[in-house]
Amino acid sequence: MGEDDFTIYDCVEQLTDSKTDNRKRNVLINSKMSEESKKYVYREKVTKDDNERIYNFSQVGMNMDEFLRVKNYLYVTKDRSLPTAQKRELFVRWVLEKGYSKWQREVIYESFNIGKKYRR
Repeated sequence: MGEDDFTIYDCVEQLTDSKTDNRKRNVLINSKMSEESKKYVYREKVTKDDNERIYNFSQVGMNMDEFLRVKNYLYVTKDRSLPTAQKRELFVRWVLEKGYSKWQREVIYESFNIGKKYRR
């Protein structure tokens, strides 16, 4: 892992104090921990359900911070006042604006079940 114990301890403490998953993801994005430490802490303190997604992102050159940012944006767009189709369109537009490659976009869309009719 490489960093000192205080860096990891500080991050875990902030995660414990965080009330929402978005906040927890932001704590990890902003931490000074290594890629491997972020993955480990995320799996242990946030959720174990994203292992396959994280792996797939890494296969197309996307790091943990990018995974966390994509996941945060996806959940920010879950404004309940918008129809589902509009939410998906907002997410796809954001992904395109970020400049991800075709392969990266495919992994993002597959990982979060964005239907083919919405993909660009």
